[in-house]
Amino acid sequence: MIDYDLGKLDRRLLGATARVNATNLFDTHFPTRQSGYCYAGERRQVIGTLSYRW
Repeated sequence: MIDYDLGKLDRRLLGATARVNATNLFDTHFPTRQSGYCYAGERRQVIGTLSYRW
């Protein structure tokens, strides 16, 4: 996860935060085993979030 306080860019944005969270960034294929069953691993996932706290 990477986050950035947008208030550092401009004082009018105090309380605003931008975040990016990524899993399996290089989209590596791998099997996952659970309870004796085999599944394909999760694919690449990237989620961006903007939040504001007042």
